[in-house]
Amino acid sequence: RPVLQETFALLCSLHDQHRDHIWGYYARNLARPIWLNRERETIDVLVGNPPWLSYRYMTTEMQRAFRHESKARNLWAGAKVATHQDLSAYFVVKSVESYLRQGGLFAFVMPLAVLSRLAYVGFRKGTYGERLSVTFDEPWDCEEIDPPLFPVPNAVV
Repeated sequence: RPVLQETFALLCSLHDQHRDHIWGYYARNLARPIWLNRERETIDVLVGNPPWLSYRYMTTEMQRAFRHESKARNLWAGAKVATHQDLSAYFVVKSVESYLRQGGLFAFVMPLAVLSRLAYVGFRKGTYGERLSVTFDEPWDCEEIDPPLFPVPNAVV
C-alpha cells in the first residue's frame, strides 16, 4: 500500500508538471497483469505484438531464465539455433497461459521466421508443457504489405 501511495503521489506531481505522458500507462500495466491473471478475469480474445528479442542479445541471467522457461513449455530448440531463438514465442505462450480463457482466441504479430524456422518448431507444434495446447488457424503472411509494418519480415499467428 505505501508503494502505491508513493507512486500515485509521484504521478500526480508529474501530471502537475505536464510530464505524465507515459507513466499512467506504465503504472496501469504493472497492475493489470495481476488482475487479469485471476481465473475469473481471464479474457476471450488476446491480441498483441510481443517483444522480439533474440537469445544472443539477452543478458546471461535472462538467457538462463529464458532457457529454463522455454524448456518447460517445449519451446527450446537449442543446439545450433539457440542464438536465433526469440523472446516472442515465449511471450505469446506465457500470455495465453496467463490471461486467455479456455477456448479463447489469440493473434500476435510475430517474426516471419515463426512460420518455418527450426528455432520456432516447438511453438508451431502448439503443445506447451503439460497444461496448455493450442491450434492455429492459417497465419497471415505480412510480407506483401507496402509499406512494411516493421523492418523485419512478419506474420500474424
